[in-house]
Amino acid sequence: MGDVTDIDGKRKRGRGFTAGNQPDPARNPGRFRPGQSGNPGGRAKLPAEFHALAKAAAPEALELAVRFVRDETADPKLRLEAAKVVMARAHGQPTQQVDAAVTTTQRTVTVAELMAMADEGE
Repeated sequence: MGDVTDIDGKRKRGRGFTAGNQPDPARNPGRFRPGQSGNPGGRAKLPAEFHALAKAAAPEALELAVRFVRDETADPKLRLEAAKVVMARAHGQPTQQVDAAVTTTQRTVTVAELMAMADEGE
């Protein structure tokens, strides 16, 4: 590893850092440059056969979950998880409440200000 000097003149040990001890993406291949995606093609699509196989097995999987719900000798934790699966399929996922504080600010803009903003954009 090479030595790097930071802004204060102190020597830093390490590779892939700039003078201000900031990561240098050009010298550090483990980092992405600003605006660069780590996965430009997006998530890989699953094959159509996978979806068809899962859909074909879905009724049997649901029947298994229902059997666990009804089996009083089964582990209570397993029965509860099975009940959650059955309820989610029968009635949909429960809604989740979100506590969010949203604040907005508004200001009056004159026609002259709007014209100036439009000129800046050109």
